[in-house]
Amino acid sequence: MSLQSDLELAVKGEQLELHYQPQFDLQTARVVGAEALLRWNHPEHGVIPPNDFIPLAEDTGLIFSIGRWVVNEACRQSRLWRQEGFQPITISVNISAVQLQQSDFYSQVREAIEREGIRPYLLGLEVTESLFVEDMDRTISVLKLLKDLGVELSLDDFGTGYSSLSYLTKLPIDKLKIDQSFIRSSERESWAIVRTIIQLARSLGLKTVGEGIEEKLHVDRLCDLGCHIGQGYHYSRPAPANVISGVLPRELLEVTTPKHKAKHLRIGLPADYLSSHLQATLHDFQNQHSDCQLDLYFDFSAHLLDSLSLGELDVVIALDNAPTKYRKMQAWSTTTVWIASQTFEMSRDYPLPVILQPTGCPYRSMVVAALNTAETSWHCVYQSPEIEGVQKAVASGMGVAAVPSTLLSLNTPSELLGLIHQIGNAEGLPELPPLSLAIYDINRDAAAIKNELVEQLSHVINNMEGVVQL
Repeated sequence: MSLQSDLELAVKGEQLELHYQPQFDLQTARVVGAEALLRWNHPEHGVIPPNDFIPLAEDTGLIFSIGRWVVNEACRQSRLWRQEGFQPITISVNISAVQLQQSDFYSQVREAIEREGIRPYLLGLEVTESLFVEDMDRTISVLKLLKDLGVELSLDDFGTGYSSLSYLTKLPIDKLKIDQSFIRSSERESWAIVRTIIQLARSLGLKTVGEGIEEKLHVDRLCDLGCHIGQGYHYSRPAPANVISGVLPRELLEVTTPKHKAKHLRIGLPADYLSSHLQATLHDFQNQHSDCQLDLYFDFSAHLLDSLSLGELDVVIALDNAPTKYRKMQAWSTTTVWIASQTFEMSRDYPLPVILQPTGCPYRSMVVAALNTAETSWHCVYQSPEIEGVQKAVASGMGVAAVPSTLLSLNTPSELLGLIHQIGNAEGLPELPPLSLAIYDINRDAAAIKNELVEQLSHVINNMEGVVQL
């Protein structure tokens, strides 16, 4: 009874706090989210772990006030980080079955988001498989309302609970979180499960989050399997907001400029194409225009275009055939070629070994489609988020890869130049269609500073080998 009384006082007396564990994009190593974890700082007993007081909170009904506070605090912290100049990340909180059964739970979440003035996708809710054992229809109905609101939904500890694939197809979720017990295990069977979960998520259009990453080996394995996001002690332990803010992404241009910036231009660059080559132009532009701050964001093309549509970016360079809602300021066509090592020999007796970039890269999907259309027998032997990683794998003789022809002249390290060569369709490889490269914006203003930047970037791209202006 004493612990219950203390918990009641804790809820009222500001003894509860949230610690945050960053979540990293496994391909770019940038922070893309954080999981909010509840802590109780007892004045006499010190920090009491959630497992010791959450069951009590659920039995006594205190979970309702605690859960409301957690959602409110996560939204508040999201607003504070944005006000401090950090790039937006999704803060995820854990939701129990008891909380989700409240008749006003949806209203609580919506009011917290509106009160703090944040975008709904900056709040994530994590639910476990146990929520769907009873009253599945009601649970799914509430989750669909939250999904329609724009909140990000994750299924936590996947693979350890109910694990019915029939309900998985009905859930309006965005991510599957792979339980840490599989990732920390050294047993081959555990990693076979991890591989299966990632493949299942990919087939359903879901992202995957690997929990409990404690060493670089875990990172490498998850990257090889195509996992999107990771969290664990290898990156960071959970810590208070003021500590975690030290690893949150800010602007990427480290140029000395005045603090009284009159304007900001937010530029999205494809992490898998041309970004390093264009940064020199952007640095020069920044130094020439001290009255304008350039903020650079790196991601796959499709993600950049999504951010553009949400108003989070002003200009995007992307490899994509964009929908009509995006305005093409300039557009080009770039050819894609097959490459292999000088010593690589094609064999018709075995499946073609192919080196790919991860899911989300536009020319990965193009390569897979071309191989399947040609009914080529193939298998993926390696994948890397960086073009240099692909080139090194090709140079070692692991297999063939497809890259935009521009990358052969711009981004091939000198030590690899004599080891890689272009191979043609005569080798039995399917022909690859050209890719669309364009500069997009969604704000149709005629800002002179933006148009000047686009003109300089266009000049650089126009002079690249293998690129034709449309």
